[in-house]
Amino acid sequence: AATVHLGFQPHARLEVIGDGPELPYLTSLTKQLNAPVTFYTNFTHEQRIERLQQCGVYVHASDMESQPKSVIEALSCGCAAVVAASPGLGMLVQHGVTGIRCDGTVDGFSLVLQELVVDDEWRAAMGPAAAQDIRGKYTLSSVISLELEAHQEAMLRAFGDGDSRVAA
Repeated sequence: AATVHLGFQPHARLEVIGDGPELPYLTSLTKQLNAPVTFYTNFTHEQRIERLQQCGVYVHASDMESQPKSVIEALSCGCAAVVAASPGLGMLVQHGVTGIRCDGTVDGFSLVLQELVVDDEWRAAMGPAAAQDIRGKYTLSSVISLELEAHQEAMLRAFGDGDSRVAA
């Protein structure tokens, strides 16, 4: 639906990377709408990163993600991200700085994309800000600390506070 709304922007392209369960429906819909969408289903990690580095806007339309690795990858590659303002996703994006959080509806995504497609300066500013923000948050030492905290919390829940097997 966003492609139809963005038809007035000849340089806008929609590329879908992945082969999730919605792929048959999406390919059928793009044929019905005669929408210029390119689907990539067999990408290596390196190819995906290369596409992300060339991307101006990354859209992730899921309404809930606990570990949105693909959004983190896109932000680290310098893509402005458009995500639903939902748990997991909304926390990653600084609204208006590293990307946009929207209400998660087709119209919400379409309105945001219309703004970003025509505002080259804003879009171009968000990409580097996104990369800097994510690379600062997800350094090896910070990820290790978060992992250790998660494992310690899991062990405390499993064994309780008084168990000698749990080191703080």
